[in-house]
Amino acid sequence: MAAFKVQVGLRLEEEAYQKVKAISKAEHRSINNLVEYAVLLYIKDYEAQHGPVETPEEED
Repeated sequence: MAAFKVQVGLRLEEEAYQKVKAISKAEHRSINNLVEYAVLLYIKDYEAQHGPVETPEEED
């Protein structure tokens, strides 16, 4: 079964957007997939330096 993913809006400076677009094309990824991958790498690096990030428990 596919994992549920939350849809978010993202605003970028035009130059950053153009660079992300070029990188995604070079990597044969969608822009969305590239941004998701970059966020996951950032989280992994952050947690390696600062420990696990706690998230709020789901409410029933």
